[in-house]
Parts: sequence; structure tokens; C-alpha cells
Amino acid sequence: MNIENLERANEIQKRMKELEKVRGWMEEKDRSIYLLARGCNVNESVKVSSDARSLLYGLSIGEHKRLQEEFEKL
Repeated sequence: MNIENLERANEIQKRMKELEKVRGWMEEKDRSIYLLARGCNVNESVKVSSDARSLLYGLSIGEHKRLQEEFEKL
């Protein structure tokens, strides 16, 4: 494995761990999930609806699978 592949593998592992954390949050039904916007003049949050939560959960599963396949190819 060359250095570039090793660096990419490390990035993939880090991202997969982040996605696993997000999935854990989404699986906790009692946990409220918010979307946070921060910037120079913006500091707002909006509660994520159950439909959006399901969508984000599905996206995190799909992204995790895609990253896992890329990792295995390395």
C-alpha cells in the first residue's frame, strides 16, 4: 500500500466512525436532533423532523456502505 492509499484509508476510517456516531444518535428515539447554522451573523438551530431524521439515517447508512467498499478496494 502506498502513502496516498494509506492516508485515504485513514480518512475513510475517521469518516466511518463519525457516521457510526451519527447513526447512534438517530437510533435513540428520545434524543432530539437539531440542524445548527453558524456564521458571522447567523446562530440558529432547527429541530429535525422525524421524516428528515429517517432520511438522514438512510443517507448515513448509504455513505457508510460506500466508504466501506472504497476502503476494501484499497
